[in-house]
Amino acid sequence: MIRPVLALAILLAAAAPAAAASYPNCLGGSPGIELNFGDGHRTRAEQAVFDKMELRQAGIDADTVERTWLECFKVTRFEDGRWVVEYYHPDRLEDGPLQLDR
Repeated sequence: MIRPVLALAILLAAAAPAAAASYPNCLGGSPGIELNFGDGHRTRAEQAVFDKMELRQAGIDADTVERTWLECFKVTRFEDGRWVVEYYHPDRLEDGPLQLDR
């Protein structure tokens, strides 16, 4: 009984880094000082509106935007008759979309 459980644990441990590597990671502090005004709590809908405004100010025409669990912007937009999904680092919008290695 212990061998199947041990084999499963080894398999899951080996698969975890590969699964985590397929998601863009935007965690980590940006250099400098961050100032926040207000209570700092926004609903998801309020955060999406705020993020969309920030993206549009950077010249990114986003139809929808959401924050991933690793704090990247997941941007969807309709272009040339199809939906395009791109990921952006919130502190480096001018660098363009993140290059994901698959």
